[in-house]
Amino acid sequence: MLSQSVEGEPEVIRSVAFSTFLCVALPHSRHHREWRERQQEEIRARDEASKAKRQETISKAERALEDFYEDYSRKKEKNIAENKCATFLSYPL
Repeated sequence: MLSQSVEGEPEVIRSVAFSTFLCVALPHSRHHREWRERQQEEIRARDEASKAKRQETISKAERALEDFYEDYSRKKEKNIAENKCATFLSYPL
C-alpha cells in the first residue's frame, strides 16, 4: 500500500501493525517520520557520549590502579630498606 507524501511523491510505508486476525499497513505521517529521525539521532548522540564517558572512566580507573601499585612498590621498597637497616643496627658489635 502506498500513501501520498506532502510533496506529492508516493512514500513507502515503513511499519506494519500486527493483529491476531489481520495484518494492516499503517502509513507514517511526515511529522512522525521527522520525530523518529530526531529520536534516532538523539539516541545515537547519547550512545556516543556514553561510550566516551565509559572510556574516560576506564582510563581513570587504569591510572588509579597504576598509581596505587607504584605507591605500593615504593612503600614496600622503603620498608625493606628500613628493615635491613634496623636489622643491621640491632646486631651487637
